[in-house]
Amino acid sequence: MARSIPRDFRRQQSVLQYSRLAVHAPRRFASRAARTAFCFFSSEVSEPRTNTSAIERVKGTALRTILEGLSRPQHGDRTLSNPYENRIPIAEGLFTWPSNDPRLLGSQCQACGVVTFPVQSGCPACGSSNVEAIELEREGTLWTWTIQGFYPQRPPYDGPETPENFKPFGVGYIELPNQVRVQARLKTRDVSRLTIGMPMKLVVEKYIERDGKQVMSYFFQPTDEL
Repeated sequence: MARSIPRDFRRQQSVLQYSRLAVHAPRRFASRAARTAFCFFSSEVSEPRTNTSAIERVKGTALRTILEGLSRPQHGDRTLSNPYENRIPIAEGLFTWPSNDPRLLGSQCQACGVVTFPVQSGCPACGSSNVEAIELEREGTLWTWTIQGFYPQRPPYDGPETPENFKPFGVGYIELPNQVRVQARLKTRDVSRLTIGMPMKLVVEKYIERDGKQVMSYFFQPTDEL
């Protein structure tokens, strides 16, 4: 008669399987495999019937497998590194960073509910100092706009362009639903397409390079271009 495989052993093999996948799988699947491995042993050790010491041994093996594998060279002689290591925000406190889902940071008055951008220490509407920092919506509509038709020489709109390669770009106000209107540089493939009321979405991208670092800034771009 076939002998059944012990429950703990099956769980241990699942953890190791996903741990190895986290190391050897393509980059886009590795983090998902790692999370799955962690889910296995983090959920199983909480069950009273589980052989906790065995799971802990597998947990240690899984962690070492993941960490050692991800730290060694991948794809030739390149080493996986922090994608945000060489990127800095154009100013602190404007948006969440580092983040793969960045959002602008504003403040909301706890007395009257008015939202402002950027974060302020007091409410410009009622004068209350009882304000809290909040994350703003990523999507809104173009409230109004204009074209920057000449080369800007000072912040906040001086960018990587030079007088020789400068091209006009859009600047506008984006209305975030039930929050605030935000002034921003507009990113689009064709400025002639800009129309009031069109859906826009926040993007955070490289703006300029400074001292060997990529300086990241925020833009709004038509949603249908993303």
